[in-house]
Amino acid sequence: KKTGEAEAVMGLLISEIDPVKLVGKKKLPEKYIPKNERLKPSQLSFIYATAAHIYLKQEKYNLAAARLKVALVSTKNKPKRIRYNYILGQLF
Repeated sequence: KKTGEAEAVMGLLISEIDPVKLVGKKKLPEKYIPKNERLKPSQLSFIYATAAHIYLKQEKYNLAAARLKVALVSTKNKPKRIRYNYILGQLF
């Protein structure tokens, strides 16, 4: 029930998995990141869906919708896509 702490940890996690990594002063696109350091789309979807859940608990609906949209784009699982679309519909 420590949503503030959960939000802080999730913010750090999302900043680490951002597809653009900083290398010195230049940004390195994801295609140049070694494959063993990349996340699978299902893992990315789970992380963003979890972030959306944290924001829903805090009643920050705009941020939850933004995170849920990213989760929706990165998932291939049809039942999860239906669920995410349903929740997005409720949020809007």
